[in-house]
Amino acid sequence: MKRLLLYTICAFLFSTTSMAANMKEKNNTKKQIKIYFSAPLFTQAELSYNLRLAALLSEKHRASKWGEKFELSFVIPQLSIQESKTITPSDIAKNDLQLCDISDGGIFLVDLADVDSGCAVEYAYMRYALNKPTLLIRTDFRSAEIDSKINCMFREDGKNHIYQETNGMEFYLKHLSNPDIVDNVDRLNKSEAEAYQKYYVDGVYASIAKLFFEQ
Repeated sequence: MKRLLLYTICAFLFSTTSMAANMKEKNNTKKQIKIYFSAPLFTQAELSYNLRLAALLSEKHRASKWGEKFELSFVIPQLSIQESKTITPSDIAKNDLQLCDISDGGIFLVDLADVDSGCAVEYAYMRYALNKPTLLIRTDFRSAEIDSKINCMFREDGKNHIYQETNGMEFYLKHLSNPDIVDNVDRLNKSEAEAYQKYYVDGVYASIAKLFFEQ
């Protein structure tokens, strides 16, 4: 009888411990969110832009309340291409569309007087074919149409879609036009990072939260 009672107590304790561990594991499990970052990727400046913004957004996310519930990662297309002597345009196109398939949504940089055609195709594929959340960001102050800075097809409202506009020239004149910062790289990086965070990153992250976390 004592042995049976001992077995019963041990089984109860084991069951309680397992339930507590499972609940803790469940509470600690974050939902994975992958966001594809589409942008023109032809120049040195363009190749570093989405990398820099993704890093700043990741840092912002870890410090936010959403960081406790969601694991946020960015799919950077230029990092996914394997180094090879023969990378064809067809390889790049196929790779980028596959990245759209595995992502939960996308950010699309729609700068330039005429939006980059590859970025436009990826946006249309993500939004209309895959029906995934899309965030368009524009920093270019030039106009593409008489009454707008961008083609009306990109401004169309809809569910799970945000178009966000920031005047890059206004940002520069307000925060980075001091010639003294050019003399010191550390000072330039610090000034740019602080201004960039306040003027631009916070707004983009708020849109990400609205599309992916607040649903």
